[in-house]
Order: sequence, then C-alpha cells, then structure tokens
Amino acid sequence: MGRKLIMLGCAAAAALSACGKKDEAKSTAAPASTETAAAPQAEPATEEKVDLPAGFPKMTANYKAVYSATMGELGQREMTVEAAGLKKYRFEMPHFDSARAAAGDRIVGVFDDAANRSLMYVEGKDAQKIALVMPQEANVLESFLAWASDGGAPPTKVGSDKIAGLSCDIWETTGDDRDASEACITRDGIILRAGDKGAASPDIVAVSIDKGSRPASSFALPEGFEIVDMGPCQKLMQDAMAAAQSGQTPDMAAMQKCQEIGMKAAAIFGEVR
Repeated sequence: MGRKLIMLGCAAAAALSACGKKDEAKSTAAPASTETAAAPQAEPATEEKVDLPAGFPKMTANYKAVYSATMGELGQREMTVEAAGLKKYRFEMPHFDSARAAAGDRIVGVFDDAANRSLMYVEGKDAQKIALVMPQEANVLESFLAWASDGGAPPTKVGSDKIAGLSCDIWETTGDDRDASEACITRDGIILRAGDKGAASPDIVAVSIDKGSRPASSFALPEGFEIVDMGPCQKLMQDAMAAAQSGQTPDMAAMQKCQEIGMKAAAIFGEVR
C-alpha cells in the first residue's frame, strides 16, 4: 500500500503503527489512563504554512464517499469515508484480519482536528468495545499537504477527469525519495482517485460520492466503549529516548501499564484466536 492512500488507509496504518510501539518505551512518564470517561482533549494542532500552486483544491467539502482501495497483501477493500470539511474525518473498512472481516468486524477511525485527537476502534457483533484515543501528530490539512509538497517541488496540474459523476483535476507530485504520484481531486478537496503515476491500477478510486452535511453521530464514539488513552504512552516513548541517552533508569510501572495497553490494542486489531 503506497503513500497515495493519503488520508484514508494511511491514516489507519499510521495510527496502528503508533500503537505498536508502546512496549518499547522507557522513561519516568506517568502511567497511561484507562478511564472509560472521555479522554482529555489536547490543544488544537497548528496548520503548517505550505506554498501551493494557484488552483490547488481547498478541502472544504462535506461528503460521504465509498472507495475501492488496493492495500497490498490485504487486496481489494471497500472503504467508506465521511468528512466535514477540514474539521472532522471518519473512515470505515473491513477488519485487517480476513476471518474477522468475514464475521462482519469493521475498523473505524475518527479524526477530530478541533480536539486534536483521533479514535480507533472496531465495530462488530462480538468485537471488544475498546477505543484507542491518541493526539494527532498532524491534522487533516497537514496530512493532505504532506502529500502535496513532500520532497521538494509543489504538485503540478497535468490534466482532468470525471470519476463517480464528479469532475476533478489531476495533480502530480514527485520527491527525491519516491516515484511520481497522481491524485484526481475536486475543486473542493474530494479525492476521487490516487496512486502511482503509470501504475496498472490506482491505490484508491471513488465508487460513489454523496455530497452534503454529515450528521454529528458519524463522528461520535458509540455508547458503551471504554476509552484507552494512548497519549501518555506516546509521551513515554519520547521521554525514553532522552532518558536512555542520559543513563536514567526507566519507570518500570509505567512501562508495564503501556504493555497492558499494547495487549488491549492487539486484541482489538489482531487476528482471531
């Protein structure tokens, strides 16, 4: 799965990658909280100023989109995305584990720029009602612009197309560390197709788009979920690096707490046992 999934599958991969590092941490940070009440909200992320060419799309659309996504060894998956402009963003897709996907389990991610936090959880008949919450390292706009400007020259408009009944402009970007990528994006910021330039098939392509305001319930955590705050464990990792350099002894109690959180994450997103 390439970087061209942009804010869709890559958002899930990035979030899960952060979860997977919890048991490597070593420091004196406070133990992570596993309260069922809503986790404290961090300060909103600041938007980076990135110079973009004239005519580059603004992410203002409110919509629901269904995509066909190619995800490497996972194969073809259908992914549903809902967006409220730059403020809130939700994706839903079948579970990474094929057996759990067949049983109806679906992975959900909700990104809230105003609160600067993201939620990851699984919905399903027998799925554990646990949601991982973590601060966003970059908001939705920053994630989008990272694709648009990473590696040097800003994107270039190279054509246009019509996908799922909507017109879009094709933007090409290249970087020193990767091949050329293309994304066909509407003027109000809906990604209709994205992938490597010249590839046999795109990483994602829109199947249907429903433009219009999205209900608040789309971005709300369902009732009955336990919230596990990943923020302290992320901080633990950062402190561990500094502590290791100065020869300090790690806080074993905090490490144990993060390991327990890691086991919960594995139960949520891991294979059927």
